[in-house]
Amino acid sequence: MEYARTFEWRITAAAEGMKIKDYLQESQTFSSRTYRAVKKEGQMLVNGVSKKGYDVLSENDSLQVSLPEEVTGSHIVPMSFALSVLYEDEDVIVIDKPPGVPSLPPQSGDPLNIASALLAHYQTNGERTAIHLVNRLDRDTSGAMMAAKHKHAHHILSQQQQDKTMRRAYTAILEGCIQPEAGTIDQPIGMSPGSKVARAVIEDGKKAVTHYTTERIGRVNKKSQVHVTLETGRTHQIRVHMAWLGYPVMGDTLYGAESAHIGRQALHCRQMMFSHPLDGRSIEIDCPLHEDMDLLI
Repeated sequence: MEYARTFEWRITAAAEGMKIKDYLQESQTFSSRTYRAVKKEGQMLVNGVSKKGYDVLSENDSLQVSLPEEVTGSHIVPMSFALSVLYEDEDVIVIDKPPGVPSLPPQSGDPLNIASALLAHYQTNGERTAIHLVNRLDRDTSGAMMAAKHKHAHHILSQQQQDKTMRRAYTAILEGCIQPEAGTIDQPIGMSPGSKVARAVIEDGKKAVTHYTTERIGRVNKKSQVHVTLETGRTHQIRVHMAWLGYPVMGDTLYGAESAHIGRQALHCRQMMFSHPLDGRSIEIDCPLHEDMDLLI
C-alpha cells in the first residue's frame, strides 16, 4: 500500500509506558482527525511490527507511523502552471503567487487557480497528497503563499496561525503621501452594508488590527510604499484599513480607484516566518516585489 508520508521516532525514557495514541497526540501533536485517519487507513509499526493505538511504548522502541494517501475533492482538477517555488520539502511548500490567479477554483471565468496548479505539481513529483492551503491571497494580490502537504503539517501550521507564532509581512503601494508615516489601525471590520463582497470599518464588526511603517514616499507622484503586519486576519483587512485611513491601495477598484500605472491592487505578501511543522526549525521566506509594483515609486 502507498502512503502519503511516513514518520519515524526513537522513543525516549520520558515516553516509556505511553500508549501509541497518547504519544502521537501529546508528544507529536497529532490532531484527533489525523490519528483517526492513521488508525483507519494508515499504519503504525513498533520495531517493524504492526501495532494498535492502545499498545504501550518502551524506551528505545522505533515507532514508524504512515499517513494514508489523500484524495483531493473533485472540484479541484490538476492544471499545469509554472509555479515559482520559494521553499519546498516533504511537508510544506511556499510559492510566489502571481497576480490575477485565484487561490481556489473560481465559480466562473478562467479556471486556472493555485490549488489546481499545486495538485499538478504534486502529481508530477509523484507525491500522494491533497491540497491543504495554509493561507490564501486575493486574486490580484501577489506574493508568498503556503500549502501543507499532509493533514499533520496542516494542523500544526494552522495552529501557528491561531497562536500568532506564524508571521507574515506585506508591502503595499498607497495613493497619497501617508501621514503619520507609521502607526496602528485598530478598527473593526464587517460586511459593507448592501454588498456581498466589500468589507468596511463598522462599529459592530470583528476586531481588526493593522500595523504599518513607511518605506518610501514618492513626493512627485504622491505615492507611499508601506510595510504592513497584521494582528488579525480579516478578509481584505489591509485594503479596508488603508482606504479608511484615506490612502487606498493603488489600483484597488473595490476600495479606491483604477490606476493607469498598474492593472491590479498594489499589494504583495513580502515575508513569511514560521516554524517547520516537523523539526521546529525557524524558516524565513522573502518574496521580492513583482516588477509591476517595484517600478511604481
